[in-house]
Amino acid sequence: MDKVNTYMNDIEFGKTIKDARTKKGWSQGKLSKEAGISQGSISRIEAGSQKNLTKATKDALLQALGINDDDIGRFGGFYQSTEYNKWCSMVIDILESEAVYADALKQNISAFHTATKAKQERDHLIHALEQRMTDQRNDVIQEYETKLQNMRLEMQSVRQMIEKHQKMFEEKGFQLPTATDEEDGTQK
Repeated sequence: MDKVNTYMNDIEFGKTIKDARTKKGWSQGKLSKEAGISQGSISRIEAGSQKNLTKATKDALLQALGINDDDIGRFGGFYQSTEYNKWCSMVIDILESEAVYADALKQNISAFHTATKAKQERDHLIHALEQRMTDQRNDVIQEYETKLQNMRLEMQSVRQMIEKHQKMFEEKGFQLPTATDEEDGTQK
């Protein structure tokens, strides 16, 4: 009768007793005599108003009605057979394994989220570094292009000055050696 004490509250127990008694065709008086419990107590038990029933009272009523653990519930109460216990255990095992799986899944999602965030931060840093390097490279290129342009302008200015001085020397009758003259070693 342990299932009664473990799984049924006083109201469910009262309903089970009333259902079993009426199916047997017994009056509350008959059950009172068979179980050795007052008729008033049986009335309160069936109504669910008798609180904190003792194990001895419950066992006496169930024994008088011929109800054993496996019969509980066939009269409207909470039924628990061996198969039902196996099924409940299986469901509990499944739910527990699902909970473990759900926890593992949450951890994996969290780790993935963290890794994704880290990758995004890394990609952002790489992009920022690449942009900085590109900007620095462009600045250096611009600086050298400016220097090269300035050198070209200076060279052009020097050529113009050389040409101007060459004309001036030619006008005064001086002949300047050319590059080919210097190679020959001859003077003209």
